[in-house]
Amino acid sequence: MLKRKIHHVFTKELADESIYERVASGKEYLGGIIVTDREIIFNKGIRKVFLPYEEIVWAYRQIEESHMSLGCCGGVLEEFRVIMFCKNGEKAVVSSDRESIAIAIIDYISQICSDVVIGYTDENKAKFELN
Repeated sequence: MLKRKIHHVFTKELADESIYERVASGKEYLGGIIVTDREIIFNKGIRKVFLPYEEIVWAYRQIEESHMSLGCCGGVLEEFRVIMFCKNGEKAVVSSDRESIAIAIIDYISQICSDVVIGYTDENKAKFELN
């Protein structure tokens, strides 16, 4: 069976075999998001990427609303995001159409990595947001 290539979200390096082994036993959410005990795997465009938790310094949930109009009707689409700032100053974003998935991901990261700062505050923004 052919397995899909997984790349590091920033460096684009291919995942080693141990990541594929952890993916097989990780928790999978709708949208192809997988959490293991060492990394989160998600889609970035057409590419499947991974981000080790050890690289994350700050994570929070964000709701993005898109207003749309279709002639006589309109509505609001909500996208639930997990924003992760990393030690290298870069930012990774995991998106879902379900708030429960974003909550579960943040909860999991906070349990696995006690040194990751969780939550959006002015203090955290000033300390971590580099881009």
